[in-house]
Amino acid sequence: MARSRREVAGCIPFRQRQPRSGEPALAHPWWRLPEGASVSDALEVLLVQSKYAEDVWLFPKGGVKRKETRKEAAVRETREEAGVEGVVEAKLGTWRVWSEEEHTMYLLRVEREYSAHDETWEERYERPRWWLPLPDAMQVLRRVQSRRPELLDMLKTARKKLETIARKQSKAEEKRLKREQEKAEKRPAAEGDSASSADSEDDDDEEEEEEEETENGKEEDARDCRAS
Repeated sequence: MARSRREVAGCIPFRQRQPRSGEPALAHPWWRLPEGASVSDALEVLLVQSKYAEDVWLFPKGGVKRKETRKEAAVRETREEAGVEGVVEAKLGTWRVWSEEEHTMYLLRVEREYSAHDETWEERYERPRWWLPLPDAMQVLRRVQSRRPELLDMLKTARKKLETIARKQSKAEEKRLKREQEKAEKRPAAEGDSASSADSEDDDDEEEEEEEETENGKEEDARDCRAS
């Protein structure tokens, strides 16, 4: 009988790189990158230490429970192991690892980070966490590539997905701003047409009043002539 594989799900948590001393705060939202910057320049990812090998840093993940989706399990395991919560931006894929387990990974934009004193972070005394810029995280995972090759591949996949999301969001924002600009340019022209129409109506009213006054004047002259 074939052995059933244990389902595992986890997240690659990310956030904007924290400004260095003297640097201005980075633009929000995360995909609005500073001019000339790349995803690797602007973002950090979170690693946690393996329980079984101190030199191995990896991404938070764990087994999928009954009646739990992979995505739900990934979010829960990330909260328990890394003490962070946020928004799942995308599914990255599924990797078959050395233990024959299938690891399904998601991209998590971190919105909340629990302190080491908060019991919500259940494994706070067992798993140190480490925020690193993407290039530094790549270097850390390369050191254990011979033992855990899937980790580096997961991070490379995450980087590509982040680049794709940033590019699509930027293009969508450009289109939105262009539409708003076009509307703003059309508005003064429409207001000008309305003003011209109003002026024309005023002129017509004035002409009608002048004609009416002329007719009234002629009638008065006729009456004066008959009276004399």
